[in-house]
Amino acid sequence: MKKALTLGLFLLAAVAAAGTYTITTSTAQDTRLERHRVRVNKATCTAAGLPANCTQAQARVTNPGVNIYSSVQDMIDRLVLQDFLNALRLADTADDSTQFCAWFNAASTANKNSACALAGLPNGCELCN
Repeated sequence: MKKALTLGLFLLAAVAAAGTYTITTSTAQDTRLERHRVRVNKATCTAAGLPANCTQAQARVTNPGVNIYSSVQDMIDRLVLQDFLNALRLADTADDSTQFCAWFNAASTANKNSACALAGLPNGCELCN
């Protein structure tokens, strides 16, 4: 019981640490977003050979990676936000790679070999060109 409670508190703390953001939209923007959600869902369903108002479960039978959005909030979370966060992850990875390669290229042979070993590669590996 104590372990379950500890795990529960840990998970609750992780959720509490997640950001919550509010975006204010106008009525006209809400209408445009809802029309886009319906349009995207219809195109997804039609491409899968399903009725235009198919469900997520029906669409996933034909393509496990496809999304049907149940609301504008769902579409923003899974389409807009996730795509944006993936782009940011790629930018962060590029920044990290540049910074690591600057360090690696200036490092001593011993430090380079240590980095190679940590990556499971032989001494003298070329992690950066």
